Amino acid sequence: AVELEPVNYLCNRAYWFWQYKNYQLCIRDLETYYALPNAYLQFTPGGEKNMKLILGMAYAKIGDYENAVKTVEKHLETYESQGEFGYSDYHTLGMLYVFSKQYAQAIEVFEKQFSVIDDIAGSYYYLGLAHKGKGDFELAKIQFEKALSLFKSGKRFRIPNPGFPVYLIDVEKELEAF
Repeated sequence: AVELEPVNYLCNRAYWFWQYKNYQLCIRDLETYYALPNAYLQFTPGGEKNMKLILGMAYAKIGDYENAVKTVEKHLETYESQGEFGYSDYHTLGMLYVFSKQYAQAIEVFEKQFSVIDDIAGSYYYLGLAHKGKGDFELAKIQFEKALSLFKSGKRFRIPNPGFPVYLIDVEKELEAF
């Protein structure tokens, strides 16, 4: 099916490569898809995430943070209004900034994330890591405490990024370090 109709099937196969943690093949299929002259905007099968975000996260999974950040930045630049941002678009970019040690950019992006949705515990966790990376330990602790509070309340958006989950124990370990 992919050979006969790549525009219709490459993204679907790439998504399943992503799900089964075959990031190299996911990247190959998505790069091939987006190079096609008739490629169009694609979302994951459930419609919750743009496949360009999956491509960026796949780059991150193989340690290519430069391409990860560049891919997501370029994708988000295509949005014409604030209303086009999904629940975890800024979260994804902020997380990638943290991985690539671009802490100031991460902090800026997470502030934008909170204007879209502010109950993603992982956003506070990664914001805490960004402050910690900059040496702002008191600000980091505040963010980790916010993440902990969301985890304990149960009133949080649960899975912003498959493949990069944040767990309660992650937050607790950061707080124990203080």
